[in-house]
Amino acid sequence: MVSTHIMSEAQKLCDRIGIIVDGEMVAEGTVAELLQQTGAQDLEDAFFEFYREKKGE
Repeated sequence: MVSTHIMSEAQKLCDRIGIIVDGEMVAEGTVAELLQQTGAQDLEDAFFEFYREKKGE
């Protein structure tokens, strides 16, 4: 298990990713699955898409 705010590190090291916003897991899956769900090019952009969804923006 790795806990980090550095998405590029997580993308390189982890097989599965859990995205937590305000203490709640808002997404979980492989990097490819998370990128597909958001249409993002990298995990950092995917994180911000999930963050925006959670915050209702």
